[in-house]
Amino acid sequence: MTHTSFGAADARSRIAVLAAALTLVFGFHALALPGFRGMGLGLFGFLAVLLVESLAWRANIVRNRWAYLFLAPSIAACLSVALYASEATQFFGSVLALGSFMLYAYWLSAPVIRWKDVGILWPSTFFLEGVAPLHTTKEPLMKAPNVNFGTAYRVFLGVVIALPVLWILIALLASADPAFEAVMNRLNPFQFTEASFERLARWMVDALVGVYALAFGWLFVRRQTEQRSKNTDWKEPSADPLVFSTALVLVNAVLALFLIAQLGVLFGDTTGMLAGGLTYAQLARQGFFQLVAASTLLGGVSLVSYYATGLRERWNRILVMALGAQTLVVLLSAAQRLWLYVQAYGLTLERFWAGAFIVCIVGCIGLLFVALQYRYAFGHLVKLLTVGVLSFFSLVLLLN
Repeated sequence: MTHTSFGAADARSRIAVLAAALTLVFGFHALALPGFRGMGLGLFGFLAVLLVESLAWRANIVRNRWAYLFLAPSIAACLSVALYASEATQFFGSVLALGSFMLYAYWLSAPVIRWKDVGILWPSTFFLEGVAPLHTTKEPLMKAPNVNFGTAYRVFLGVVIALPVLWILIALLASADPAFEAVMNRLNPFQFTEASFERLARWMVDALVGVYALAFGWLFVRRQTEQRSKNTDWKEPSADPLVFSTALVLVNAVLALFLIAQLGVLFGDTTGMLAGGLTYAQLARQGFFQLVAASTLLGGVSLVSYYATGLRERWNRILVMALGAQTLVVLLSAAQRLWLYVQAYGLTLERFWAGAFIVCIVGCIGLLFVALQYRYAFGHLVKLLTVGVLSFFSLVLLLN
């Protein structure tokens, strides 16, 4: 992997990145930081998308058009965050908007590649450049080869770095000694109060957002010129199928015993259970926890087996499909119990999300069956699951 130097970078692209970072900081301070929710947070998401598109246009980036698939759930999540005030919507909407936006921005500017040729949707560079972009941008941010800024610039940079430390130190010392506080207040127009600490915290968060935006912007406009590997993390499955067949047999056996023991619960008359002392709430929660346990087994064991072996052996595929089928039985029971709960007490937002989660798991199992039937590579299954889950929950957020 090669790195283009700061001095060789196009001047207009540098100005565009700086302008975009400053705009993002002002937008974050005015829209997202106050409360970090609601209309302001939604509008900040739209602003981020507009800035990414402007950088792509300014840098003449050849776009991967299929990356816009991830822009749709990001916009839907921003709309839901702006329109609805529930805690679940604010949390899930923010997470969904951030995740789909990062996928959109990364693959939009990645070296041109067809959707079907993408080996893995989340390579290590996606996390390094998305979560911690400074790891790969030390050169353009910390030093500038072939550019002589002189002594004044270096002194100014040192002052900027020291200011937050000085502010905190003076505030702590002033709170410890009234005489020193009086001297500092005469020298400094800002009073060292709780409000000043809050103001300093907001400025520091703004500074971190600005540095992150600069680093992210540099990587965005340089990603194609550096020509990173298109499939850096993809390796052909090489694990021993017998090892995973053994694990799948054991997991299937335990889940089968569980279903046998729960036959009366899964298919019996719930009226008798209610007469025996269980409430509708207890009945629904019991089914939901069964769902969580079974889906965790399915997701963990089957996906790891798929990744490690490619499920090329017929018995491995049969065992994974058996695990999925048994999980569908538990899902059916959980859905039945949740429906009884809704009939008795009405539909609430929490019950709506519980039902949506059940539907999502059923859809994921369906995609797994399709992948097994058509012998999809693991990376292709992950792409289908990612697009499907993002699209489903963006729709759920708008409808809730």
